[in-house]
Amino acid sequence: MDAWVRFSAQSQARERLCRAAQYACSLLGHALQRHGASPELQKQIRQLEGHLSLGRKLLRLGNSTDALESAKRAVHLSDVVLRFCITVSHLNRALYFACDNVLWAGKSGLAPRVDQEKWAQRSFRYYLFSLIMNLSRDAYEIRLLMEQETSAYSRRMKVSGVGVSGGVETVGPGGPGTPGGSLPQLALKFRLRILLLARVLRGLCSSFNLDEHHPRLFTGPPEAEFGYSVLQHVGGGQRWMLVGAPWDGPSGDRRGDVYRCSIGGFHSAPCTKGHLGDYQLGNSSQPAVNMHLGMSLLETDADGGFMACAPLWSRACGSSVFSSGICARVDASFRPQGSLAPTAQREPVEGPWKLSSQIGMLGGKN
Repeated sequence: MDAWVRFSAQSQARERLCRAAQYACSLLGHALQRHGASPELQKQIRQLEGHLSLGRKLLRLGNSTDALESAKRAVHLSDVVLRFCITVSHLNRALYFACDNVLWAGKSGLAPRVDQEKWAQRSFRYYLFSLIMNLSRDAYEIRLLMEQETSAYSRRMKVSGVGVSGGVETVGPGGPGTPGGSLPQLALKFRLRILLLARVLRGLCSSFNLDEHHPRLFTGPPEAEFGYSVLQHVGGGQRWMLVGAPWDGPSGDRRGDVYRCSIGGFHSAPCTKGHLGDYQLGNSSQPAVNMHLGMSLLETDADGGFMACAPLWSRACGSSVFSSGICARVDASFRPQGSLAPTAQREPVEGPWKLSSQIGMLGGKN
């Protein structure tokens, strides 16, 4: 065990060099992207950064053992708070390095079936817990130092014969050149910084990361306004990205449609058109024209369905056209199962009643 710990300690210097080179490649790639460098050069920089990342993970294979040994030594500390913070921090570091080793096995091809996203989230979580414990230990040590400084200052004031109340000078507190007035201010600044740190950590716990190097790109017809609306959807046991294209269709008949793009499939998998604009919605006998279906998408319930809305859906009644809009309920098999038109109005009554009222008006004129 001791030999392995010594070997891993020697590899930490190499790991730091690889880390510096990896961060330099990341900075260089960002600068090249901003200045419009060639895509081939940017790709080479990203590949070099990926190789350096794998090399770092390889050099960290023995760090879990080192962290466990550090946790065993921290158990014997006399201070309860320091013992708890340091021990829990080292244990989380050991778990973080273990998850990092699993990720290395998955990325290197030794374990191709490893769910890299799940293990990456676990490693980030353990790293965050370790960071929180280290910050808590630092805050506790700063508090101990402040208490020691206050006690030492009180002793000096007693020796010099100056009155002291609660460790703070009572003659001219806060005056120029009096350190007694600065201690409460220092404590107040320390509390404010701890509060700010707590707010920052709270924001980190609900954050998420965007993968800039391996994005999933879903493409569709630009003339159909593909991407006007999007919705992450789970239906039929699969994960989908629903994309609205409200201008889908030929000129003069922009019915609109919704495309479904598989998230769990291959990166180059195309999106499939749903043909929802070909269905009859409402009580219309034929599909409406220029209704722009897919302008808004909404998840409905847990049965795998969703709702797609067409705000310009219209229906003709005699010589009048009513544009009330409509929303179609779509099931897990991507078929409309009813519609919702809350602003639709009943058709005005035409026929004998209207004819008799017109005759009565004509009779009144005679």
